[in-house]
Amino acid sequence: MQQEKRAVLIEELKQQLMAQKEEIDRREDKETNLEGKIYATDEDCVAAEKPLTDFDLYASTVVPFPPYKEFGDEFTEFADKMDLDIEFKKPNCTEVVDLDFSMHAFEHLTGVRDRHNLTMSAEVGLHHAVTTVENIELYGHLVHEFLQKNRTSWILFDMAAYYWRIHGNATNAIECVRRALHFSPREYKDVTLINMGNILHLSHMSEEAAIVVHAAVDIAPNNAICHFTLGNIYAVLADYNKSAICFENAVKIQPDFTNAAQRYHAVMCHSKLEKALEAQHISLQRTLTELREYQKQHEYWLRQHEKLLNEQAPPEVKLEQRLEYEEQKIRESLDGRGMASCSRSGECCGLPILFTVVPPS
Repeated sequence: MQQEKRAVLIEELKQQLMAQKEEIDRREDKETNLEGKIYATDEDCVAAEKPLTDFDLYASTVVPFPPYKEFGDEFTEFADKMDLDIEFKKPNCTEVVDLDFSMHAFEHLTGVRDRHNLTMSAEVGLHHAVTTVENIELYGHLVHEFLQKNRTSWILFDMAAYYWRIHGNATNAIECVRRALHFSPREYKDVTLINMGNILHLSHMSEEAAIVVHAAVDIAPNNAICHFTLGNIYAVLADYNKSAICFENAVKIQPDFTNAAQRYHAVMCHSKLEKALEAQHISLQRTLTELREYQKQHEYWLRQHEKLLNEQAPPEVKLEQRLEYEEQKIRESLDGRGMASCSRSGECCGLPILFTVVPPS
């Protein structure tokens, strides 16, 4: 009886183990090359054409100056007449105007307050976006010369900041944009705020850059560059929902803004991929737990199976045990009536006793 119960238990355990193994194998097959599958099949991933990690999320951005030409033709003419053999001077904004504090310059931000500790990479690609002057040192010299004549021009201070951004000097660049913000009218502060936002972002102060660029968006909500810059910042901060909204806004304002459209799809793709990988991680953790449980169950099954094998005697031993059992039953039956006991030879009181021996199953 005990053997039968154990045999049933072993069979049930076997079926459970097989079902568990099947489920574990199915999950492992499903999670193979998850990243590749998403990149190949998701519509946002396909539209992006490349992963978000392949986009330059620190791309330099600039908001053009107002349409009036305060220094346009005059600046170009001056550059053409310059003697290139002279020693070029640099546009040092701290020497032009002493500015300890300004209510307009975001002095509460760590990046602005501790500007002497900032480091950033050189924005070499910014050169031709801000000037037609080929020699960047000549450009810097011209800005310096013009600042000597007009020490309150916010445009010149912004131009000086561009020079320092191109050279990767965050400290001097911040000094210049502080003065540009101090002197600029509110309706044009978005130009300087985007300038400052780029400096902070490239100095890896992206959270503070987001604060500054949000201020630019408030001033110029219809400027696609402001939304685009903010989208890059939020992508670096891994706030993909906000990043996608920013890129989407840039495209709404400027439908042909292909770079913004691609980044929107790349952010959406990356967000989906991260969620899928998180779900996969949870699933793999569950699979690991199930594998451990499977191992325990398998070991228990092996122990029970071993016990059953030990309990199952060879056929000849089983036959001997059954004969003794039947003989004992007959003996007890006859003894109860006052009759002689029967022998193993199969005779009782001189008469043969017939009984069937059931072979072991």
